[in-house]
Amino acid sequence: HQDFIAFGSLDQAIKKVEQIGIGHISEAIQTLTQKAMEGLSEKGLLSSMLLDRARHSSIINFSGDQQLFNKLKVNKIACALRGGGVRVSFHYYNSEEEVNKLLSLV
Repeated sequence: HQDFIAFGSLDQAIKKVEQIGIGHISEAIQTLTQKAMEGLSEKGLLSSMLLDRARHSSIINFSGDQQLFNKLKVNKIACALRGGGVRVSFHYYNSEEEVNKLLSLV
C-alpha cells in the first residue's frame, strides 16, 4: 500500500533542503564536525587513525564507555555505543551550541 502521508513528508523535506541549498547544508555539517573533532581530539578521545584521515564524514566514534553513553543520553545527546566507543553524528539541523554541550559533557 502507498503511504501518502510519508510521501508528503518526504516532499516537504526535499523542498526544505532545496530552499536551504545543498552547498550550505554541506558546509554547515562540515563546520560542526570539524569543531567536534577538534574538541574531542584536545580531550584525547580520538584515535590516531581517525585523526590521520584527510577527510571525515559527520559520523564520529570516540573513546567512551557505558557510563559516558548513559550520561550523554540523560543529557539528550543522540548517540550510540559502537565499536568500543560512543558514536555521534551531525546534521544540518544541529547547532554549534549542541556541539559545545557534547564537548562539555565528555
